[in-house]
Amino acid sequence: MQNPTGDLNYTDLEVQVIQSHFNPANVLKKTAATLTAIDNSDLNTYHCAHFSCHGYFNLANPGKSALILADAPIADTPTKPDSERYLNVRAGETNDLDKCLTLDKIFTLKLDKCRLVTLSACETGLIDFGNTSDEYIGLPSGFLLAGSPSVVSSLWKVNDLSTSFLMIKLYENLFKLGRLEAGDVAIALKEAQNWLRNLTIEGLDIFLEEHKTQIEKVLAQLRVGQRIIFQESLKLIKQRQPLPFANPYYWAGFTASGL
Repeated sequence: MQNPTGDLNYTDLEVQVIQSHFNPANVLKKTAATLTAIDNSDLNTYHCAHFSCHGYFNLANPGKSALILADAPIADTPTKPDSERYLNVRAGETNDLDKCLTLDKIFTLKLDKCRLVTLSACETGLIDFGNTSDEYIGLPSGFLLAGSPSVVSSLWKVNDLSTSFLMIKLYENLFKLGRLEAGDVAIALKEAQNWLRNLTIEGLDIFLEEHKTQIEKVLAQLRVGQRIIFQESLKLIKQRQPLPFANPYYWAGFTASGL
């Protein structure tokens, strides 16, 4: 699932690279990444499900925590903005939860054949820490209950650019292992985090050169304003000498959960 809301430029790069490991025909891109498309696809036939989008954890009502999909944003503010149906993630932006993949909907999925679910989005690994029971309530628990034994998720509002690099390296590590067994996801994620944390400017240049073709494809699809932001972001990163992603904010936000 690639960039349903169209405002995550580096998500496009992330999926452009990752899809080389899979069948590109299975990627739901931007406006095609809807809840209807998910409902119409048999997710249980896939071994991996990757969601690269916006995410939100609803502390007051965890069941309404959601992955934001393509047709969820609405132009007109509803007459009852505090209704359980509507979600205000950012100022001036309202989403229709009936068109999002909420935790309540995730519980109904069948993912017995899905070996890995990756939630490349914000706040996807948060849980209801106020719950006094022994229940683990959050988006990962929904996918685990649906049948997937491994879920990668985030603990805070992660950075689009660094997340894309981390995800690219995560899948590269997984395919180097050549298997997807218990513990492999956690190992591959940890190695990707170590790589990003210790990445030098020289190493970044090598990484960008390795993915030059995919970067050019993404830039060609962006509007002029988006293209400028994309390019300027890379320039700003290189000013953070000597290790541009050393701060834990960039690499420590993701965690692997499993059965």
